Amino acid sequence: MESSLTSSFLKIGDTIALYAEGSVCGFISTLGLVDDRCVVQPDSGDLQKPPKKFRDCLFRICPSHRYSAQAQYWSAVKNSNNIRDIKKLQTAADIEKRQNEAEARKQTGTVIKYGDTVVQLLHIKSNKYITVNKRLPAILEKNAMRVSLDVSGTEGSWFQIEPYYKLRAKGERVVVGDKVVLMPYSGGQPLHVSELELPDNPGSKEVNCYSYIIVNSHLQTSWKIVLSMSCHEATNEVLKSGDIVRLFHAEQEKFLTCDNYRKKSVVFLRATGRASATSATSSNALWEVEVVQQDPCRGGIGHWSSLFRFKHLATGQYLAAEVDNDQTFDATRQKLRGPLSTPVFALIPIPHAYDISSIFELDPTTITRNEDAVAWGSYVRLQHICTNTWVHSTNIKLDPDDDNVRFKIGCALMKEDKEAFQIVHVSPDEVRDLDFANDAAHYFDTTVSKWEKLGIMHVHANDRKQAISLLSDIVYFLACQENNGSDAFDVQILKANRERQKLIREQNILKQLFRMLRLMKPRLEFERSNMKSIKGSDSHPPNSPTMLNNDLYILSQQQQQDSDIRHSTFSYQVKTICRLCYRILKHCQQEYRKNQETIAKEFSFMQSQIGCDILAEDTITALLHNNKKLLEKHITEKEIDTFVRLLREKRDCKFLEYLSDLCVSSNQAIARTQEMICKSVLEKNADILIRTKLEERACIEDMILDDNTSSPTGVSNKNMLKEVILTWDGKSESIEYMAGVARFQVAHPRREEFKNILEYYRYQLNLFSSMCFDRQYLAIDNLSTELTIELILTCIKSENLPADLRAAFCALMIHIHVNRDPQEEVTRIKYARLWNQVKPTISLYEYDQTINGSLEPTDKNENKLKFESTMKFVEDYLNTVVEQPNSFADREQNKLTHEVVNLARRLIFFGFYSFEDLLKLTRTLLGILDTSKISPKHRTNPHLERAPSIILANSKSSKYETAITPNLYSTADPTKEQQADTLDDLAYETKMNIIAILEFILDIRLDFRISRLISIFRSKFGSLEPLTNLIQIFDIECIFDSNEPNLDLDDTKGKTFLKVLLNLVMHDYQPLVSRALSLIFRHFNQRKETLKHLNQVQLLVSETDIKNYKQIKIDLDQLRLFVEKSELWVYKKGKDGMLTNANETETNVDHEDRKEEELEMKKLATSSGFADTEWDSGGPIISEESSYRYTSIFQVCSIYAILSTFKAKL
Repeated sequence: MESSLTSSFLKIGDTIALYAEGSVCGFISTLGLVDDRCVVQPDSGDLQKPPKKFRDCLFRICPSHRYSAQAQYWSAVKNSNNIRDIKKLQTAADIEKRQNEAEARKQTGTVIKYGDTVVQLLHIKSNKYITVNKRLPAILEKNAMRVSLDVSGTEGSWFQIEPYYKLRAKGERVVVGDKVVLMPYSGGQPLHVSELELPDNPGSKEVNCYSYIIVNSHLQTSWKIVLSMSCHEATNEVLKSGDIVRLFHAEQEKFLTCDNYRKKSVVFLRATGRASATSATSSNALWEVEVVQQDPCRGGIGHWSSLFRFKHLATGQYLAAEVDNDQTFDATRQKLRGPLSTPVFALIPIPHAYDISSIFELDPTTITRNEDAVAWGSYVRLQHICTNTWVHSTNIKLDPDDDNVRFKIGCALMKEDKEAFQIVHVSPDEVRDLDFANDAAHYFDTTVSKWEKLGIMHVHANDRKQAISLLSDIVYFLACQENNGSDAFDVQILKANRERQKLIREQNILKQLFRMLRLMKPRLEFERSNMKSIKGSDSHPPNSPTMLNNDLYILSQQQQQDSDIRHSTFSYQVKTICRLCYRILKHCQQEYRKNQETIAKEFSFMQSQIGCDILAEDTITALLHNNKKLLEKHITEKEIDTFVRLLREKRDCKFLEYLSDLCVSSNQAIARTQEMICKSVLEKNADILIRTKLEERACIEDMILDDNTSSPTGVSNKNMLKEVILTWDGKSESIEYMAGVARFQVAHPRREEFKNILEYYRYQLNLFSSMCFDRQYLAIDNLSTELTIELILTCIKSENLPADLRAAFCALMIHIHVNRDPQEEVTRIKYARLWNQVKPTISLYEYDQTINGSLEPTDKNENKLKFESTMKFVEDYLNTVVEQPNSFADREQNKLTHEVVNLARRLIFFGFYSFEDLLKLTRTLLGILDTSKISPKHRTNPHLERAPSIILANSKSSKYETAITPNLYSTADPTKEQQADTLDDLAYETKMNIIAILEFILDIRLDFRISRLISIFRSKFGSLEPLTNLIQIFDIECIFDSNEPNLDLDDTKGKTFLKVLLNLVMHDYQPLVSRALSLIFRHFNQRKETLKHLNQVQLLVSETDIKNYKQIKIDLDQLRLFVEKSELWVYKKGKDGMLTNANETETNVDHEDRKEEELEMKKLATSSGFADTEWDSGGPIISEESSYRYTSIFQVCSIYAILSTFKAKL
């Protein structure tokens, strides 16, 4: 406790306000967190009536900090390119910051002396220091030095306090209330208030550093020190003036909130649908505490005997009460109101602070003393002093049609124990975030309103520049990064900050962004129409075949565009503002459903701005990504055609990526969008695609390749080599040659063209994969003839191609050729079995014949033959990965590894591998997951000297071998050094796929054991003498312990399997850890698991059951295939209202067979209760092929309807 003798002296750590006295009087404050200028607003308040936003005027006195190391670091960041030196300087700067913080804590409470103590003034609200910049003039008075707020502070932040009157001398202690002069330590000119107003903020006087001559010394500004809170009061964790809290009603589990409702501010208790009510935090539930004191500028600690005001932080309104005439019945209100004639009250917000109706008293729920301080987290009851009533909750909805969110809160005469609120303290960082969002929203509201009156053409360039600066700050705000001056469009958000995203919505910044975009729309449309007219008069139209490869044309267009930007600052600034608006919208909706719903309300407006080059399409794609509901609702043929048109005009890969994102949502295909993209891209605009073909050429033995020639010499006609040729705009070239030139021949004249072509082609392959995703046969049938298995496999095998391009081919193999008919996932555990097919003994070979899905053994062998080379490549590649010291060290190679493992997973699930082959493959998969093989050398720094991922097989394996010799001495950028234990998301997904394969193999092993148990059962009880053939324990145990066959997943009786799984459990990736633990549990519960699944097996013994089972299986397979290929034959209503077939090609089908089937189906429908009129009057006249399929589906469904009815009657 500080003594009364020292309480009047100013100390380090005190919170003060500085009141200017002179020609201009007022508190020094700021213009909010969006503006770093310091101002004095004379009309906002004085010592008797402080400003409403008094928090803007509060500063904490800090000791002088050292800045030598930080200054060297900032200088190096701007001027030096030496990464290592910058890291060392950054470390030194961080150490210096920690030392400054320690010194500040140590000197807290030190008395300040005139002329001796050097201090800094930290603005409480923004957490920035008042700083004098000697090198910049003031904005208004050019002969003065500029004063602003700085985040870290500099040596210009040092001030000495000097006496204004001569009754104080240098070395004396500074007394609270003295008039002082604030002198910069190295400036030589005191802190001063100008008489000139800021042009953009009427009523605000500029604060700068200016010294009058002796004759006019009476004009020099003096500053009166007003103490708000002493350093000793600010250290305790108790309720104080200026604290920001939430008031949480403990019984109702609702926060006291103030928000706009029907264009009016109301106070209510806000309910939430979340499981934990305390997690439903809102920025509209924040209240600033004011402890009522005799001195209106003085704050302090809140005691139980103190009086309080609660100011809503977002709106600045105060909590008060007024008579409530609402006659709605409420049990709690009726109970607490007392006599019926007694009025009841409701809480309301009021704008004025000095109204007596805004004063409350806190009543403790435990035994306390009046002089005790109110601690954070205390439970209190609120008593309204003016009406002498107690605050209580009600069940009265603000709107009877409301969805149980807003409930009125009132005041009644009687006190109820359960009507208590918890005082939840809010961290300063969260408060600062709200202040920034609130100030930004106020700035945009004022600015846009001003622009709407003036017109965008008449807005000053500085105003647009300031808007760009604030929009960039919001981007960094959402990314939780410091604005270091880099391009805001390069900011990437890996993990979104949900609270900050919520602030942007709650403080109506989203609304202001759309206001700004609407204001800019006419200008953007005008520029777009001008651009179209210019392009229309050009001799080379944008969709000309020479557009993609004519370097001179592209260069001239870029130069013209850059010239336009330089000579048209207005157009550049307008587009930059719009781009930043859309980038903020994109960051706001990331992984946040509520913001997505809010932004989606403006979807039609955003669609109208596609093609204006302001990132509207990028934002729309991000909004629709993994949002199936929005995607199906808003994407039509118009949007698809727009994206394709932009792709034709600009040939930009991002539009291919946008189209890919529209095909798939949350790993689910959007069939409607896929069909529209197939028709638009593959049928109407096929000329924008790069064509692919496989050719046979003579093999090159002795190749001589010059940088300026594309044709090699030394051709031998003895052997032929298969090559993949890409064709675009009338030109064609080998894909391997293009890759070699792009990667290793820097001086080649067509290097940039080849790089762009390969990049465009990779995105095109990704689009094809998305179009074929989940068996979309419109795309599969169109693409599979050109992109054959042989062609795709040739590219996957080529180690000369980049890893990401090979990965794209691998994904294409999966979606075009593997995941399609006739492949079907095998049934892992068969619960329905036929007794006549159970054999007395079963071997691995005999069991393998049952792993065929829906295919017959002959069809299975024929189908497997097509993918024999693919399976061989998968096995060889996985073995190569196992041999690497660290399977996931190369992040580029991880892309290919991920797709190859995914391909292996598909092949395994579709039954291409026998059970015996699966057991062998398991050892390879465990080797990939095994991290014990990583040597210490590779653990410490895997990226410094990485082995090349390109391996040449032999002299005849590549056409351009000497052109793509790998660089064995290449090293990675030291700025990208990472720990070996740190894996990217793709590596984790690869491990998840391997775990899925292991789960499948365990299921197959379980099914094999069940098959063996049933075989043992049949061998023992298949005869008529069951008593002599009892099953013994060793008959059962042999399926677990016997080595014939050996069912272990490794060669060490499960030890390697367990070691790998235990290593996976140590990863910092929850889904992987969970599935690894599941496999461990299965490993130690094999007998229990087998018994559990054996109890679910049903044996079909009678001939009738077996016959029905087989027929049902055939019918369901046929039904599944029809539905799967529905896009090829189902009739759909077109734009003209006529019925059109998705596939116009006719197939020859026996007409007599169809008539017989239709007659049988009609009889079946009649027997099922359908009338002839119902059957004859159905549907349109359709083709015979579709009629046959409709008939077959109806027949199958009718059969099972009859069976269900018959079963119900039984």
